[in-house]
Amino acid sequence: MPKLKKKPKVGKKQADHWFSLIIRSKGKCENCGSQYNLQCAHIVSRRYLNLRWDIRNAIPLCASCHVYFTYRPLEWEIWVNKKIGEEKHTQLKQEALRIRVGKIMYRELVESLKETYKNL
Repeated sequence: MPKLKKKPKVGKKQADHWFSLIIRSKGKCENCGSQYNLQCAHIVSRRYLNLRWDIRNAIPLCASCHVYFTYRPLEWEIWVNKKIGEEKHTQLKQEALRIRVGKIMYRELVESLKETYKNL
């Protein structure tokens, strides 16, 4: 008897893909203005799931600026504070540290991100 094909698992990878499309749709690097090789840069590390797919926590950067800031965290901190303000930056960091309760419903998250992208 042939094996039934499983539906592909919906998870972080798909959510990251759609989230990145939303952020990069702004069209230019927030640092230098380049329109090429845009990437989704998280203000507070994406390892904090409370903020990983929060639009307030990401900006488009070109690959060059993204690498520059990745290896210069102090310059990143200064740049972010100038860009969004120290108060908003502090709020994001505090929100990142809050205890996450409950399971992430990836299917609903991905559908929501797709809808957001479609409505841009």
